[in-house]
Amino acid sequence: MPFCAAWILGIGLLVVAALLSLVPGGVAYLLARKKKSPVKEMAAALAAIGTFLLVLVGYAVSYERCAHDFYCERGFDEYRRIPISEPYQIVTFRMLDEGCLNIWHRDQPCIVSGITHYAVNGPILVGRVGPTTESPDRPEWWFSFNFDTGHVNPYNGRHAFVAAWQEFGFEGEPALRSIRAHYLDD
Repeated sequence: MPFCAAWILGIGLLVVAALLSLVPGGVAYLLARKKKSPVKEMAAALAAIGTFLLVLVGYAVSYERCAHDFYCERGFDEYRRIPISEPYQIVTFRMLDEGCLNIWHRDQPCIVSGITHYAVNGPILVGRVGPTTESPDRPEWWFSFNFDTGHVNPYNGRHAFVAAWQEFGFEGEPALRSIRAHYLDD
């Protein structure tokens, strides 16, 4: 999963601002110890605060840029997202056991909900919907989703799912990744 370079830049600038704030702050402290004029102390303190605020604004700008980038935005608070293939994403709310396939930045219902495991191979997303700790009575079923056509194909059993996977031209059985593993491994 690509991580937004703007976030890394923003954090780097924040660290640089903290280090640059130490220099004028140290000068202000030394001037105060030598009982020098308070004007120089104020200038050093203002320089430290100004540097810190400048970098903080730079970080906020990089955060805002990342919030509008499909592959960079990771969600917030209890809402998390896994960008799959623009504009399709898997989102989770509160729990990491299951997700919902939907379209990024559109108020539409889930295309497939209750996804516990998924894999992507080219224009095809495959997955498993099944029981979780929140929904232990949910029946297990498998699906494939074509990004190009936007069509979902449900499968009643694992054997039908694997046979369809091989009909797509892929060898073997897909290695599905759980939603929880996605967040714990990244």
